[in-house]
Amino acid sequence: MAKTITIYVYGACEPINPCGAAAAAFVAVDDRKVLVRQEVEVLGVGRGMTNNFAELAAIANALAWAAEEGYERIKVYSDSLLAVNLLNGRWRATPTAGYYPAYESALEILIALREKDIKVTIEWVRRNSTPYSVMADEMAFKAAKLAWDEFEKKKPELAKRFRRVGRPTGRS
Repeated sequence: MAKTITIYVYGACEPINPCGAAAAAFVAVDDRKVLVRQEVEVLGVGRGMTNNFAELAAIANALAWAAEEGYERIKVYSDSLLAVNLLNGRWRATPTAGYYPAYESALEILIALREKDIKVTIEWVRRNSTPYSVMADEMAFKAAKLAWDEFEKKKPELAKRFRRVGRPTGRS
């Protein structure tokens, strides 16, 4: 029987998008719905940081981890229509878009996995529709918020300028 994993991802950019603090999170569960791994990474603050960049980075991180662990069947759930449709080849990526570096990274890992005959599916799921998607959401949100708060304390003038560029997410 193939070694299988289901992964829920979430990317956040807080408290503004774009130019906020971006964080990527994933939660992985086995066939019995037992939590196997949870991971969050702060990607950066300011220019180039968007929720789309963070969502694609979360997928890239999740796929890289699953590959490292030797999973043969990987199912990824994301609430980002952009990420799901780009990686499934339904939409074309825009090379000048801020998300493009994370898209390239995720696509590169996805192609490498499929070349090794590893079955990978990436599907859309409604935001916070499972306890695992809620967990990934909360991890990314909290990490992004904490990173922004630290950035704002260290560089208040720059944070103020970024706030004029981005739109409030309504969560902070």
